[in-house]
Amino acid sequence: MRDPALNPETRPTRPRRRDGARDREKETRRVEFDILVVARNHTSTDRVLEVLHGLGDHLKPAIKFTIDAGSKFARQLGRRLEEMDAEELPWEEAKSRQWDLIIAAHADSRLGELTGPILVMPHGVGYNRKRLESTGGEQAAVGTSAHELMSNGRVYASLICLSHEEQRARLCEDARGHGIVVGDPVLDRLRAGTLLRRDIRRELGAGRRTVVSISTTWNEYSTLGTRPDVYRRLVAQLPADEYLVLAVFHPNVWFGRSPYEIRHDFRDELDSGLVLVDQTTWQAALIAADIVIGDHGSVTNYGVALDLPVLLAVDGSKEIDERSPLAGLHAALPHLVDGVPFRDQIEEALRDHRPDRWAPFVEQLFAMPGRGLESVVNAARSLIGLPPVSAPPRPRRPDSIKVVRGEPITAHRVVVREQRDDPVSLSIERYPAIVTTREDHPTSILVIRHDEIYPETRDLAEIIVHDEPLSAEEAETWLGESLANWGGALAAAALEGGGCLVRCRDGTRVSARGDPTTAAITAYWQLVRGNPVTTEDFEVS
Repeated sequence: MRDPALNPETRPTRPRRRDGARDREKETRRVEFDILVVARNHTSTDRVLEVLHGLGDHLKPAIKFTIDAGSKFARQLGRRLEEMDAEELPWEEAKSRQWDLIIAAHADSRLGELTGPILVMPHGVGYNRKRLESTGGEQAAVGTSAHELMSNGRVYASLICLSHEEQRARLCEDARGHGIVVGDPVLDRLRAGTLLRRDIRRELGAGRRTVVSISTTWNEYSTLGTRPDVYRRLVAQLPADEYLVLAVFHPNVWFGRSPYEIRHDFRDELDSGLVLVDQTTWQAALIAADIVIGDHGSVTNYGVALDLPVLLAVDGSKEIDERSPLAGLHAALPHLVDGVPFRDQIEEALRDHRPDRWAPFVEQLFAMPGRGLESVVNAARSLIGLPPVSAPPRPRRPDSIKVVRGEPITAHRVVVREQRDDPVSLSIERYPAIVTTREDHPTSILVIRHDEIYPETRDLAEIIVHDEPLSAEEAETWLGESLANWGGALAAAALEGGGCLVRCRDGTRVSARGDPTTAAITAYWQLVRGNPVTTEDFEVS
């Protein structure tokens, strides 16, 4: 069926104007069209930027920005536009001019004050979230209510982008003829970006570790709002050498408070290996993930669409439009529950994941797979009066991942398990000591690095390791000083050339080939079990 929004009899025509407010003396480059981008907050700005580059095909627009003020989450938005080297116009100036195209990734009746055809798009996965504060009390998903889509008794938007046809019936009645199905350009970019998964994981230093991306939307029903301790518990319960935990926060979390406060709140978790992902590069975190833990926010739903194993940390159903396919999806997704070790639940989700398990829901959320950017660009071009693009727009690569990390982990609680005794074979799991106690791992050994400065931790350490290469003379000196100055039962030092020296408190000295931490733990394990620790070389791997 032909989309009614593409009917030339009902489609708004391109405005014909050349107003005197333009300063043509500044226009060395010939400008054919004037486009206004309306930014509301960081989330809506991100979405418009996703599609703006695709308006090419020899189109030479002047692109200006203005801020639709009033969002609680717009802090530093003006600074961001400055850092982009974009020109921001005051709202009153933007109102005074006539535009060939106006683009916004939010719905707000103030948009009706602007002059020109308006293209409105969602700033997440379609229209699924209910917030009475946004819809003026209407029981409707944000972006679909008459309160948001109408101004002075009329629908101000020329076209309203839908990710799936089912959303049309959920638009307010007057706006349904303005809807146009375009799919989702962000999902298309994510799917294309999976080719870069290996590169992104290398940037993260993930190695062979399982990457867990835990996402949170904003407000009280989110992961962070409902279960703020889940981040600490994840880094405490997952072995540091086997798992890497990435935290993806909604922009409204970052800018509802401040990045400084977020980093301050999570300083223990950061110093225990948690990685905070910059809100502008969340796509890379999703591409790198082996499993997603989240809520009803878009990142979780994109994880489902990428066919990743997904666990819900919280129940966000109170904020989901019950008429949306998202309501059925979230009723079916498994949950990360208390009372069962997180590691067991994650491993079960990875083991039991079936490809395309959630495909019926994905098909109801996202139409036109692979054509989202092309569809949005063609919708925009139709409003300007231009034909469709001659070839699909070139997608942008996902941005290189930007992260916030803490200090290197300098103390671990190490759990050792004997696999066999002849020859001895041990499995070793390390957990960050900052977020764990001996009660968490009753049989653990406290192992610290030479640069651990917290006195209480140093005093309780059973093993001290210097894992930066030293000369033989430096290693001997450090080993003696460490055992003399601190109560550790054993010390180990890395040597230049790849070997290491281990010295026990009883004077036993061992040289080994391999990692000094592993060598020290192996020697300690033998020592406490009454087995002889010989002075012969041994090899660890």
